[in-house]
This record gives sequence, C-alpha cells and structure tokens, in this order.
Amino acid sequence: MKRPLRRLTVLASATAALAALISPPAASAAQAADEFADCPSLPADARPLTWKCYVLTAEDTLIGVSLGRMHAHTKEPIRLTVAQGSLTNGKTVAKLGALRANPIPFVTGVPGTPFEVPHPTGWKLEITPTGMIEPGILVPHKLGVTARIIGDGLGDSCRVGSSSRPIVIDPVVNWALPWVSNGKVGTRMKVADIVYSLPIATGCNGKDFTVNQLLGLPANSVSNQFQVTWTMISKRY
Repeated sequence: MKRPLRRLTVLASATAALAALISPPAASAAQAADEFADCPSLPADARPLTWKCYVLTAEDTLIGVSLGRMHAHTKEPIRLTVAQGSLTNGKTVAKLGALRANPIPFVTGVPGTPFEVPHPTGWKLEITPTGMIEPGILVPHKLGVTARIIGDGLGDSCRVGSSSRPIVIDPVVNWALPWVSNGKVGTRMKVADIVYSLPIATGCNGKDFTVNQLLGLPANSVSNQFQVTWTMISKRY
C-alpha cells in the first residue's frame, strides 16, 4: 500500500513466474492446511470468488515506545491471519482471523545486535487484535490492537488501548519481493509504521504512574515505531 500500482503489478508477475519454476513437496499440502487454519468464515453477504485469505508470518518484530525510551523485540514467529474481498453491494472489506504470538520481551541496548539484552524490568508486551481492520493491497490498511504489559506486580490488566479505543497501526510496505518458503510461493516484505499514538496505561495494580513514566505514555503519533519483516502466503476461498 502507499506504493505505485505498477510496482505491485510487477511483483505479482514475478511471483507467478516463480511459482511456475518450483514443484512443492508432497508434505506442503498438509503444512498449508495448518497455516490456513485461522482463515475466518466469510460474511453472509460476501461475493466468495473475490475473497482471499492471507497468512503473514513475522520473523523479526520491533516495537519502539516514545522515541526509543523502551523497545520490545522478538525473532519468534508472529502469525497474523486476515481475509478480504467484496460484498454484494460492491464494497471491499477485511476480516480478522487470528493473531498468534508469544509475549514480546522488552530489551535494552541496540535491538537486533549482540548488544541487546532483556530490559531490567523483565516486562513483556502482549499484543491482542480488537477486530478493527480495514483492507489494503498487500497488508491491512489499518489494524486495531491493544497491548498488555506483563511484569511482576503489574497484575493481569495492565493495558494500553481498549477494544473501544484501540491502538491503530497503519502498516506501510517499504519493499516486497517474491519468496519461497517450505515449497510455497509467497511474498516477503518489510513493513513499518512510525505515526501511531499511544494512550496511557491503566489497570496496572496501583503502578500506573511508574509504567507510564518508564514507557513515556501518553505518546503522540510521531513518538513510536513499529517494524516487521513478514512472509505472506495466500489462498482463495
């Protein structure tokens, strides 16, 4: 998204050419079935032939809070499953399948380098989608999430954002290339967003002030960063 349509057309052509050159192993069908297990059911008024399910698996995810005051970073898989297509009224919509991920640890040092170590607080970040989603070209145009801060003494409800007022991520594709993973043709892409705001954390077992001071919350829309390397595969319904 936010890239010329011509570039996306070239990408699609290259992906199709790559697909013609490979022969997926026999096990790939079962693997694909597992990967697409979270594809959502279609809306009652969907035009089925227009719908595709997309599985985006992240291998490197970095979330920076308040101008780098704290970073959460992981290279463990994070899998986002979404679908999109058109309705009988002609409107294109998206639907969330699932987001599967372990809590992301906060780190100190330089994320992604040998200088990265767990943050002294030991806190972790658990991302939960709210169901708010808008369709895009390669990735969702907007995705609403909440973030739970996990740490000693913070309780179970220390959270930034809510289902009614979610954190809204607007992913931007920096680059995208045809890719083959486990015998399946897909797209590998670098995605980022540096313009999302964050409200204060609440429900932190009486430690709201400490959490907000350390994270620098609330933070305006140019104080944070999100970047991820995604591998995307898709299938039609």
